[in-house]
Amino acid sequence: RVAPNCLYKPHASSDLVDAAQTNAVYQHERFVVMEVARGAFLLCTHVHADAGNSWHTSWATRPFLFSAALDAHVAAAALSLAVLVWDQTCPSSRSPSLLDACCGSGTFSMAGINAGCFSHVAATEINADFAARVLANFEHMGVQSQVTVLTHDARMRFPAAVHKAPPDIVVANPPWGWKLKVQAPDKKASMPTGKAGHVGEDSTCTAKEIVVNLLREFPSAIHVVASPELPSEQSLAAADFEVLLHCPLGQSAIWLLVPRQILHTTCMVEESEHN
Repeated sequence: RVAPNCLYKPHASSDLVDAAQTNAVYQHERFVVMEVARGAFLLCTHVHADAGNSWHTSWATRPFLFSAALDAHVAAAALSLAVLVWDQTCPSSRSPSLLDACCGSGTFSMAGINAGCFSHVAATEINADFAARVLANFEHMGVQSQVTVLTHDARMRFPAAVHKAPPDIVVANPPWGWKLKVQAPDKKASMPTGKAGHVGEDSTCTAKEIVVNLLREFPSAIHVVASPELPSEQSLAAADFEVLLHCPLGQSAIWLLVPRQILHTTCMVEESEHN
């Protein structure tokens, strides 16, 4: 079901000369609220037919593409939520940095580069062949100089080059289920044992191990994870993180994890402002 359209007009930009010029540049943004399964609602923007020159269109023609890749629109939306939380909880004049762990074909990284708000974008991938081929994707988009690609197992401690400037936002689409066969064909211990079409405990243990390590390695960062399940509540509590947002995505889901310290500080600020 689709709710009536609503219109939103952005505020005038300080970079523009006057209101007349603002009106000429900005058009009304059309939003649509859609009701989907289980009573969930989605706030969507209406995309015009002439919007085919977006980066999503070019990214869809990248040379290295595999079926386990995250949809570009989903990646951009999830990353936008993380940036929004960053802006609200970490007021600072500096731009945040981004780490794309388990980068695959580089969709999260490309979404970060296109956002234009990150001081630096780094991407890691356990598969050396994937790491080499993802560079071809960035070259296809002409952004290879805007990202650093490293070969690394996200279950292990990250190299000094990453820790030298710890990321403010970490995104990860870790392998689970049949994706483990795609990304680690020679590692039998990583193969899923659940039935086809079923996401079992064994098929998500590697993803959970990766998430636990990311939270441990980067305790001050905001984390976005695309995975069916998260580690146990005890593991999240031990890492001092909380789930801020959760959105089902087919057999998988998008999770937004935030350090409790950030949430606590934000709540304290909001209470003082109300008082």
